[in-house]
Amino acid sequence: MGRVSSATVLLFALFALSCADEGGSLYESARSGDLRAVQAYLADGADIDGQDGGGFTPLHASIMHGHPQLTRYLLAQGADVNVAAIYGVTALHVAVDADTVRRLLAKGARLDAWSKTRGTPLHAAVNQNSPEAVRLLLESGAPLNTGDTSGSSALHHGAGKGRDAVVTLLIDAGADIDAVNDLDFTPLHWAAGNGHGGVVAILMDAGAVATVKSHNGLTARDLALAKGHVDVARILETKGTDPS
Repeated sequence: MGRVSSATVLLFALFALSCADEGGSLYESARSGDLRAVQAYLADGADIDGQDGGGFTPLHASIMHGHPQLTRYLLAQGADVNVAAIYGVTALHVAVDADTVRRLLAKGARLDAWSKTRGTPLHAAVNQNSPEAVRLLLESGAPLNTGDTSGSSALHHGAGKGRDAVVTLLIDAGADIDAVNDLDFTPLHWAAGNGHGGVVAILMDAGAVATVKSHNGLTARDLALAKGHVDVARILETKGTDPS
């Protein structure tokens, strides 16, 4: 067998480092929800904000794996709520339940934190279909119309996923109902293209302009028909879309 090159050895070493859990067993204990173990590691001086290879902290792990009691403990011990992991993901981006969101906000979690993969915390709450989290974020002043990497707002995401309750919350809070993303699609385009008639009706009743054309010249009705959503196209017609 030939000798392993120094470049190969270095590559494996870097890979091992990237996978290493810098928080040691504290991170693993947080991920598994082992409160006693977490308390023991902290008592021994472990870094409460130690990050794993992806930049995630014990707080991230506790929230993502659904351990509310442990999450409350970490917050009480001073865990930093604004540490950003890979792609800018903060604890608020991964919080789903309203109680955790409320506690993070009380500790100063940034509403405008932006992630390459999740947009703002408001985008994340919309995509996780958590109306109560969305409500809390809105009441706390979350930016409504910030775009993600494609320029799509939280309302685009809610409309595209057919989330009636979330869409209503966003509209009532003053979201730009005709916001266009980088391809000139509006929330109405996304709802119509995905066949979400209920959201289409909500948007139209709120005053959405159905004649806006995307980068390739399609209205919401055109997109609905192109995707085979004849019933949605009919809703658009009934509510005043010019079919020409």
